[in-house]
This record gives sequence, structure tokens and C-alpha cells, in this order.
Amino acid sequence: MELLNASSTALELYCSSSLTTAYCVSFLVFDAVLFLGITIGNTLVVLSVVLFSNMRSSTTNIFLASLAVADLSVAFLCIPIDVMLALGVVGDVSPLVCLIGSQLTSVSFAVSANHLVVVAYDRFLAISRPLHYPGHMTTTRVRFLIFASWSVAILLSLVPFFGWNSLGTYDLGYCDLLFIHPFSYRCTAVVFLAFVPFTMMGYFYWRIFKVAREQRRRIREQTQVLHLSKRKLGLELKAAKTVGLIMGIFILEYTPASLVSCADVVFTVEELAVFKLFSFHLLYSNSAVNPMMYAFRSKEFRGGFVKLLRTVFPCGTKRDQ
Repeated sequence: MELLNASSTALELYCSSSLTTAYCVSFLVFDAVLFLGITIGNTLVVLSVVLFSNMRSSTTNIFLASLAVADLSVAFLCIPIDVMLALGVVGDVSPLVCLIGSQLTSVSFAVSANHLVVVAYDRFLAISRPLHYPGHMTTTRVRFLIFASWSVAILLSLVPFFGWNSLGTYDLGYCDLLFIHPFSYRCTAVVFLAFVPFTMMGYFYWRIFKVAREQRRRIREQTQVLHLSKRKLGLELKAAKTVGLIMGIFILEYTPASLVSCADVVFTVEELAVFKLFSFHLLYSNSAVNPMMYAFRSKEFRGGFVKLLRTVFPCGTKRDQ
């Protein structure tokens, strides 16, 4: 009973006086479901690309596998930190420890945004310069883009440790992973970690569909000669649309968290408590949605998932499969 009371007190302290324990427990249950969904789905993505050579032949799939690793970091970094703070497992943490926890979670989201920009760039090259694409998107360049996606996110997340923080004035009495940062940093982070990547994604996709429209016009004029080109363009566009759908969902789920990050200029931290928890859990859920999009849109990924799942749940007949 004492342990139950202590956990309840920790929950109420973490969620602030404006949020009831029932709300907190609901979010914790949601965290548990998300953890399973993110772990299973993204593990299938990574294993499909690593184990099956036909999956590795696509540069886009390699980028998506790296994105899946970033999504797995949400399951193994963001959600555990959120749960430990809510349950009071880590106790009365100092502002510095709270800041470290905050930056560990921000790396995952920054890496995801960077990868989506890289994938948009990859699709743009594949459609706009199909003849030069294989020579341009070499193995070395793919590795560099993946390395840059991770390293830029990590470097940006280290900025608060060089003085741009509010460690000396933080006085909420509990660890808030968002409001541990000063207002100026939070708004600047939203610009560089959200709006800049969104703008770049939008630019590449505007160029993709502009080029695709022009290529389709040319193909219609020479249908007989360019039948194979039409088929290849269709496959490239389908891949681009899949990634575009993933990006659209990412933007929709990222926007509420971006808005709440700077909303304390109008509302108090206590008034934002419920919306903050909702918006960031919505952002967490994006990491579980991505594998579903691959399975829904990509025959290759569906085939890879089935092969992997059959090793765990062997099926006897083709109908069972």
C-alpha cells in the first residue's frame, strides 16, 4: 500500500496539479502499447533490409532501415525516460539530469526528420535524373548521408550543454522534459528541427511531381518507344508517394508538439499539461505508424515481413500464409 501511495504521489507531481492520476495512468498504458508496436514493427523493417538481398538493392530501403533504427530509439530512449519520470523511478532528479534526459529524447525526433529529408532528396534524384542516379547515389554517398543525418541531430542536441539552458532558474519542482529549456531555445529548436526539414521535404516533393508530370507528358507522346520508361516511372512514383505519405503523417503528428513548445508565451505550464502529454505521445506514435505504412504500400516490405514472421509462426498451407 505504501508503494502504491508513493507511485500515486509521484504521478501527481510529475503531471502537475492540473492533471489527474487517471490521465497519467492512461498515458502510461499507451506508452506500453506503443513500445511493443514500435519495437516489433521497426525490428521487422531492419531485419527485412539486412537479411534479404532484394531489399538491400534499393537505396530508399537502406535509408528507411536507418530511419527504423531512429524509431527504435524512441522505444528504447524516449518511452522509458517518460515512464521512469512519471512513476518516480528516478527519484528527485537534478535539472542537469533532466536536461540530459530531454536531449536524449530530442535526438530521436531530429534523426527521424533528417532521414525523411534525405529520403525525399533520394526520390527526387531517382525521378529527375534516372540515368545519372546509380552513379550519383553510390554506397559511399549513402553512408555519408546516413552519418550526416545522425551526427547533425546529435550536434544540435548538444547545444544546450554549452550554456543555452535554464539550469540556474528552473523551479518547477519536477522534471519537465520540454520546459527544462528556455523559451528562446525551444522556439529556435522548433525552427531548425521541424520547420526547416518540413520546408526541404516540401521543396523536394514539389520538384518530384513537377518532373513526373513533365515525364508523363513526354511518355504519352511516345507511348510505343517509351513503354518501359513509363513502367519504371510508375514504380519510382509509387515509392515516392509512399514516402510522401509517411512524411505527411510525420508533419501532422509533429505539428502539435511544435506548437506547444512555444505556447507558454500565452498559457501557463500547468494549463498546457494535458495538451503537452497528448501532443508528444502523438509524436511517439509516429514511430509505430511507419512500419504499417511500409506494409500497406510496399509489396517488398510485405514479403519481407511475412518471411520473418513465418520463422516465428510457421504456417502449413499457402492459404495459412
